Amino acid sequence: MHYVSFSRNFGKEAALYCGLQQATGDYVTVMDADLQDPPEMLPEMIKILE
Repeated sequence: MHYVSFSRNFGKEAALYCGLQQATGDYVTVMDADLQDPPEMLPEMIKILE
């Protein structure tokens, strides 16, 4: 996990874009605070991808 900090609030879209630009690895997921997809579903999602 990596932490990215901005000098001010540029908004959600800018933060997501920055995070996706810096992401490494085979998979990247974005989970909003509304938990539309609960974190407990991640293992099932990974299984489907593999």
